Amino acid sequence: FPGRLVLNKALAEATKVSLVRGEGATLPEGAYAVTEIDIPAGVTEYPFDIAVTRNALDETTGSYLLPLTITSDAEGIAVVDGVLNLTLTNVPQKIALTAADYTSPYGPDAFPAYGEGDSSVLCDGKSDQHWGSNYWSADLPTSEYGVYIDVALPADLFAVSFRYQNRNGNGKPTSLALAVSSDDGSSWDKVGEIASGLPADGLAWFQTPLYNKPDNTSFGMVRFGITTSNMGDLVATPAKSASLMELEVYGLY
Repeated sequence: FPGRLVLNKALAEATKVSLVRGEGATLPEGAYAVTEIDIPAGVTEYPFDIAVTRNALDETTGSYLLPLTITSDAEGIAVVDGVLNLTLTNVPQKIALTAADYTSPYGPDAFPAYGEGDSSVLCDGKSDQHWGSNYWSADLPTSEYGVYIDVALPADLFAVSFRYQNRNGNGKPTSLALAVSSDDGSSWDKVGEIASGLPADGLAWFQTPLYNKPDNTSFGMVRFGITTSNMGDLVATPAKSASLMELEVYGLY
């Protein structure tokens, strides 16, 4: 969140200004970071930023107050009390995706008679064909993410949630590993794992919590990893197979 200091006169020399949390704040103390500001000489206005960690916030609260006391030993800077009203939106938006945005080294199967399809079925909004991984192959790469699907985003996000629909058959996820990438998939940061509580019914939907990187930086790719399915351990043996009817991505810009 951007802020701006306005001084009553230009400083003769560079100085530090401190922003101190005041009484009556509703923004949780561990949810933000604000440090000393180095103001150069000769200016009367200077910007600063307050970084807020989304996963430390209550998703039902949309607005927070952060009273700040601005102090400095420099001549010409008076002690000032101010209140920042921070409006935060923690409701993720559905991201519009096309089949070309999905990639995976584990599928699709090549047998339409079994109902497997290419990545286009992950975003077609239909329940008559599913995506299935290559369950017959002994040459699939092993990964800590099991059988995974990568999604290239149309614009960078700061937080992500996945929503998927089970196949009405085998391959239903029973545990997940979720990751994001800020360098087009060259490296991945695991942001979440779900080890239990996934739906077992055919055609059932599930949406994950909202995840962000620990440093709150943006990312342009996301990874949906199925580490176990009702067919077995996909980290050790990806040919045990996984299936999905639909895979949607939600996020915060």
